[in-house]
Amino acid sequence: QTPWWQTSYQYGTPCPRDLFIKFGDLVVETYSGWRCRYFEGESYYQCLENHCERTESRFVKMPRGVLSERLYPGYANTVADAGGVRAEGATAAEGFGVGPADPVQHSADTYAFTEHCAIVEAADIRRYGKDVFMQVGGYSNRKGFNWLNRILKAEKKKLWEMTFDQGYTSYYHLDAKFSAIDDSTILYSSDLEHRPSKEVFDWFKEQDWNLLEAPKRQVLVSPEDFCSSGLNLNFLCLGPKQIILDKGEKATVKFLQEECGCDCITMDFSSAFEFGGAFNCWTVDLTRE
Repeated sequence: QTPWWQTSYQYGTPCPRDLFIKFGDLVVETYSGWRCRYFEGESYYQCLENHCERTESRFVKMPRGVLSERLYPGYANTVADAGGVRAEGATAAEGFGVGPADPVQHSADTYAFTEHCAIVEAADIRRYGKDVFMQVGGYSNRKGFNWLNRILKAEKKKLWEMTFDQGYTSYYHLDAKFSAIDDSTILYSSDLEHRPSKEVFDWFKEQDWNLLEAPKRQVLVSPEDFCSSGLNLNFLCLGPKQIILDKGEKATVKFLQEECGCDCITMDFSSAFEFGGAFNCWTVDLTRE
C-alpha cells in the first residue's frame, strides 16, 4: 500500500533480473510498472549493499513514479489497473494531478504503459561490451529508455533501441528473445513476432556477430504459464558457450551442443515457469571476469 493506491497481493521475489542490472562497477535498479512489484527490489537491498561494499561498486536507482492510473492505457479513468485498486476514499485526481490521461502514442494492445513516468524492467536490456540494447514497449517505456541512456552516457556506453520486424515488441522480455552464447554468436527466437528487424541484423553483422535462429520452445507446464514462447532462450550463460538450461528443451540443447559447440548443463526447472522466467530471470550476475 502507498498513499496513492493499494493492492491485494504482491508478485513475490523470484526474478531479480527484472529489476537489477550491472554495468561494470555500477549496479542499476529499475522499476516495474506493476503495482504488485512496487516494493520487490527491497528484498535484495542487504545483499546488494554487502556486494557494493565488498567490491567497491556503485548503486543507482531510477526515479520511482507513483504508478498513478494515468500510467495504464485504457484504465486512466477507472479503478482497474495492473494488479491494484484505488486507495479507499481517493479520487482519480488525488495524488495523480488533475485532468485527462496522458496522450498515448502507441497502441494499447501492444504497449502496457503510457509515458506518464519512466518505467523499465531490466530484463528488457541486453549488454554487448560497450553497446547496450533495450526494447521499448511491453514493460518498458520511452521515458525509461531516455533515463537509462543518460546514465549510460556517463559510463561511456552506447544505448541502442532493439527493434523488430513487426514494428513493435510483445510484452515478453528481451532476455527471452535474444541471447548471446559467447562474444560472437547470438540466438534469436524463431517466433515471427520476436524476429529482430533488418536494422538490428545489419548492425550486428557489421560488428561481426553471427545471429542464429533458435529452435522453438518445447516445455509448457500450465495454461497459467506467464512466460514467453522464447523461454528456451532464457538460459543462463556462465561463460563463453557454457549454458545452463531446462532439460526438457531437448531441441535447444541439441542445437547448442551440435550446431554451436556449447557445453550444456541441464536441469529440471519447469515448475518455476508458472511464475515467470527461467534460469536467466531467476538470477542476476554481479561479478564477471
